[in-house]
Amino acid sequence: MSSNRGTKPVKLFISITVSQSGVISQLEDDLILEFGPADHRVSLIPTGGSIHRVFLSFDRLIEVESLVKFRDLFTTIPSIKEKHSVKLIAGTVDNRRVATETMDVGHFKDGGLQTGSTTPSELQSVEAREFFLAMRKTYRAQLRSICLLRR
Repeated sequence: MSSNRGTKPVKLFISITVSQSGVISQLEDDLILEFGPADHRVSLIPTGGSIHRVFLSFDRLIEVESLVKFRDLFTTIPSIKEKHSVKLIAGTVDNRRVATETMDVGHFKDGGLQTGSTTPSELQSVEAREFFLAMRKTYRAQLRSICLLRR
């Protein structure tokens, strides 16, 4: 017999990849206006001095089914996306894993994040792993505060 407890909300993050670092601040402001306050941020060291990557997570928890809606909202972000070759990827963190709409990035195990061989290198960096672990810690505290996770 299966249980119908419903699904727990997840924590949203957005990966921003851009060639011009001056665009990041404006883009982050636009994302915060769209998705609410950010609670974690990490900027990865530019690859080859020209590709900048930022991971940004948001305080508000979402339903996992909403991920497609959030991806669709990217089209509403002002012309920055077209002007500056920005790539945006939405993803989620829950108690067990990190995922984007197209892949499982990794699973939390033994206090760390285990990633697969097909996980892009920027998602396997020390900074990215620390970012995802911090997101998970915040996520667990948020679930406890709304009584969806036992201590």
